[in-house]
Amino acid sequence: MGGVAGAPSVIRRTAKILAWTTAGTVAAAAAAGGLFAWRLAQGPIALDPLTPYVERALSDPQGRYRVDVGRLVLSWVDEEESDGLTRLDLRAIDVHAVNAEGDELAAVPELGVGFSVRALFLGKLSPTRLDLVRPRLQVVRRADGSLDFDVRSLPSPGEPDKEEPEGGPDFAGEIVSTLLQPPDIGRPLGLLRRLSIMGADLTVTNRMLGLSWHASRADIVLTRDGTEIVGGAQLLLDLDGRTAAVEASGRHRMADSATALSTRFEGLQPAALAKIGPMLAPLSAVTVPIGGRIDATLDSRFEPVRFAFDLHGAAGEVSLPALRPDPYRVERARLRGSLDVPGRRAELERLDLAFDGMALAGRGDLREQGGQRGGSLELGLTAGGRTASLALDGTQIQGKGVSVAARLDGLVPAALTGLAPALAPLAGAQLPLSGAATVELDADW
Repeated sequence: MGGVAGAPSVIRRTAKILAWTTAGTVAAAAAAGGLFAWRLAQGPIALDPLTPYVERALSDPQGRYRVDVGRLVLSWVDEEESDGLTRLDLRAIDVHAVNAEGDELAAVPELGVGFSVRALFLGKLSPTRLDLVRPRLQVVRRADGSLDFDVRSLPSPGEPDKEEPEGGPDFAGEIVSTLLQPPDIGRPLGLLRRLSIMGADLTVTNRMLGLSWHASRADIVLTRDGTEIVGGAQLLLDLDGRTAAVEASGRHRMADSATALSTRFEGLQPAALAKIGPMLAPLSAVTVPIGGRIDATLDSRFEPVRFAFDLHGAAGEVSLPALRPDPYRVERARLRGSLDVPGRRAELERLDLAFDGMALAGRGDLREQGGQRGGSLELGLTAGGRTASLALDGTQIQGKGVSVAARLDGLVPAALTGLAPALAPLAGAQLPLSGAATVELDADW
């Protein structure tokens, strides 16, 4: 009976011991965690003994290229580099990818790396996340339509740029190619789920179109699952001494290799785009700040097959010296339409332009099917309190000629005199004109 009576006291003593032990463990863990956090706050913690393992995980098992890491550290990632979040991060410093001959293929000053826990249990170190910090990124579309990617560290002042070696593996291109395929633990970087590029100096060159542009800062994030890749980007374009902010998002489907892109921007000066390439030179006449959205669908070669645009413009000027010496003063502008390349159809859904006290509205389309081309255009011009309309409808049949039908309603010729000095003689024509006409042209017109 005495043993039974003493049982509660034994239980109480045991509970107290467990409580004190638990409290001590928690306190020790908290102290250790606080000490660890304090140490991280003082600066990154070196993990150089782990460097060979990380280098092996990033290198090609077949030996086509290897990755050399200068230093490996554990540090806190600041908010700017972690999408607004603070996290504990493994950082590789001064990273270089070289081919079998030792020639540099790619380089970044900092590389954040995350690894698959599942692969660790299988005895394999497989990266699932790569964060490229402050690299110089060059994207080139060659004349044959193929794409080339080059990732380098920005050269120090006075240091010459390193030339890309001829032949050999395209390291940056292989990372992109890996993302475009479903996850595969058997491939180098085959479990990579997220690629981010932060604070990059970006140059894009399109040799097919003769265009080239530069972004002084580019933040790009690509994530993939088993069926698609979702991406987003924020760019600061460098345009003739000015900067313009551009946001882009996209989605790539692995099943059919189709890509949908969407781009948004505000306050972009068309005249600043003129130096990007000769084909954009006519934009030098337009100093109207524009904004809006452009959507595009790309095929498996990342060539556009469909476009949709919705643009608006604020007050500005358009200079056309061939028509008149003084620029046209634009008050507002709106343009919405689409282009279907395989469907061979272009549509202008809305045109709204206010300039020099006049307003122009319109819509139209162009189409081609079975050797026959057609198009229509409807315009409305409001000037001096009156509105005139013009409708055009045309058809061209290969080998047979062109047929155009026009219908005019309520146009006062005097309203056009301000458009160009050559129209000054129309000042006395105050009677509104209306009517219809059809023109037939043969194949030799």
